[in-house]
Amino acid sequence: MATCSNIDIAETAKIADLLLEVGAAKTPNTKDDIKYIGTHFEFHRERFNKEYIQETDEGLAHLYKLFELVPIQQRKIHDSVSQILISTHGWQAQRDELWNVLISSSGSASTVQAK
Repeated sequence: MATCSNIDIAETAKIADLLLEVGAAKTPNTKDDIKYIGTHFEFHRERFNKEYIQETDEGLAHLYKLFELVPIQQRKIHDSVSQILISTHGWQAQRDELWNVLISSSGSASTVQAK
């Protein structure tokens, strides 16, 4: 699981089914791997190939259910129009919140604030 890329999530879910059927254990490390997979996918969701989004979402949802995990929330990207509001306190938390809202997963930023 630790090497699963976004495009492999659906197939990884199928492989997890097979492994659990033959007796593989649900370990804390595996659960951490799935949380990482979900976090990484959500960060890159906006740029992910739309042809594969449904099957990837289904695979990810299956992994969460299989390993009894709360799904990672989808990332909310700023719309480049609305006022930018932050809800956290402390500069580190505010920086993280702004990063998640303004910074694109790849390529150019869509707002001046993100640059």
